[in-house]
Amino acid sequence: MSMLNDVLTNYKKLEYSELQKRARDDYALLLPVFSSLAGDQSGKRCVIIFVGAALAADGVLSLPERAFLCELLNITDEEAERFMKKHMGEKAASLADRIFDICSPQMKEVLLDFCLCFLAVDKDIPPEEISFITRLLA
Repeated sequence: MSMLNDVLTNYKKLEYSELQKRARDDYALLLPVFSSLAGDQSGKRCVIIFVGAALAADGVLSLPERAFLCELLNITDEEAERFMKKHMGEKAASLADRIFDICSPQMKEVLLDFCLCFLAVDKDIPPEEISFITRLLA
């Protein structure tokens, strides 16, 4: 757990622009992989479900998380709110687990980086979000 805490601390220290660049680069790598597995729209949906479950783990979409989400996925505040409500709960977390499980080790690293960029953008990663990451790594 100490190593995970160190990793989380390093992500929280990253500037917004660095988190944004990493998330965009990760998305560019993830989308073709998931699209090849699930079809174009379903590929995007897999990525969205995963990050949605991570953000919804604590039941709160902070203003920085919302802005980051809207900017990266090119959605409105209202869509972000609906997105958050849709991805709360055990069903979304279980689906995120399955998405993570089908990834190669390399894609798991990319998916974790993508997710951590979203979680770290508000400089606070609460215990529920840490539990989401820990669950994936178990």
